[in-house]
Amino acid sequence: MFALQQLMQGYMALQDSIPLPPDLQKVLDTFKQMIDQTYRVLVTAKSPLEFLFVVVIVALTPAVCEELLFRGLVQGALGEAVGGFRAAVLAGLIFGIYHLNPFSLVPLVALGVYFGYLVYRSGSITVSISAHFFNNFVACVALYLNVDDDFIALAPSGPWTWPILLGNFALFGLVFVGATYYFIVITRRQDRQI
Repeated sequence: MFALQQLMQGYMALQDSIPLPPDLQKVLDTFKQMIDQTYRVLVTAKSPLEFLFVVVIVALTPAVCEELLFRGLVQGALGEAVGGFRAAVLAGLIFGIYHLNPFSLVPLVALGVYFGYLVYRSGSITVSISAHFFNNFVACVALYLNVDDDFIALAPSGPWTWPILLGNFALFGLVFVGATYYFIVITRRQDRQI
């Protein structure tokens, strides 16, 4: 999940660097800042007890409820109609749109498809609930520790550069592909041996 988060952070950095007409950029920046400020007000914790409350509300509850809805109900129903992998992709698309954040649509769809793929390959919704919880928990910890929410692991503080962004994509892409390979191939071999 951490590798996928870093890939999506890199995507967001690229998305933010797309030149737009100044008037449109101003409107979009205002809208994005409003969404970010609202999110921060809702999930900022000033004590360990508040942090625990935020984790329950922002990490645990959505992980269980959204996974039961999108992977359990939506993906399960779609799976009967269009097949398992297509259902994972469609449920991931619906998951991304459901969050109503146009600035994070692509990363949210990617996460949704990945969570759906986890359910499709593992046959267990527990795996996607765990991954979803980890994703949201890392965001809670980052906010609690005042880590920049645009954090790219390989970047120094301040603006990113193209070599750093490409290095980030390469490193975390390899980690993500390796972990996914392990999940698909190695665990399948282990299941056959049992």
